[in-house]
Amino acid sequence: MFVRLVVLFLTSFALAGCAVQRTVDSQVQSWSTLARLPQPPTYRLDLLPSQHQSRAFDLIVPMAHAALQRAGLQRDDTAPRLIAEIGVQTGTGLADGPWYPYGPWGGGFGWSRHSGVRAGWMLRELPPTLYRNEVSVVLRDATTQKTVYETSASNEDVWTDAPRIFGVLFDAALTGFPMPPAGARQIRLPLAPAGAGAH
Repeated sequence: MFVRLVVLFLTSFALAGCAVQRTVDSQVQSWSTLARLPQPPTYRLDLLPSQHQSRAFDLIVPMAHAALQRAGLQRDDTAPRLIAEIGVQTGTGLADGPWYPYGPWGGGFGWSRHSGVRAGWMLRELPPTLYRNEVSVVLRDATTQKTVYETSASNEDVWTDAPRIFGVLFDAALTGFPMPPAGARQIRLPLAPAGAGAH
C-alpha cells in the first residue's frame, strides 16, 4: 500500500511539473522611425550568405517569418515594402564570468562579459553556467534602403532550449511594432511546448 502511494505521489508530481509552462524573460531594445504600419505592410526576408549556408539556420527562418506576420506584416518576396534582416547569437558563461559564443546559427552580433574568474577554483566553487540567446531584427525601406526599424531581444538563464527559444525572442523583439516604447524594457512570454510548431 505504501509503495502504491509513493508511486501515485511521484506520478502526480511529474504531471504537475509537466503542466507548468516555462516563460522567457527578454531584455528588449527597439528604435523606430515609423509613425504607423507601412502600407502595404509587406516584407521580404533577406539572409546573409553565412545564413544561407547554415543548415541550422533553416530552423530559425520559419520562426522569424511567424513573428513578423504576428507583428502585422505580410510576406511578399516579389514587391515588398520593407526588407527584413535577422541575426541570432548564442553563448555560454559562468554567472559573473566571461561569455563564449557558440552555435551554428550564423549572422547576428557578439558580446563579452568580463570578471575575475580565478584559476584553480574547485568545481564546487564555480558559479552556475548561464546560457545567453539573442536575436535582432532590422527593417529597411525597400525603395530608399534606409533603416526604419531596429530591435533586439536577449535572454540569460541557467537553462536553454535552442532553437525553440528564438521564436519567443523574435516575438519579444517585435512587441510594440511599429511604435515601441522608448528605452530598454523587459518582456515575458511563454515558451511554446515542444512539438507545437514554430512559435
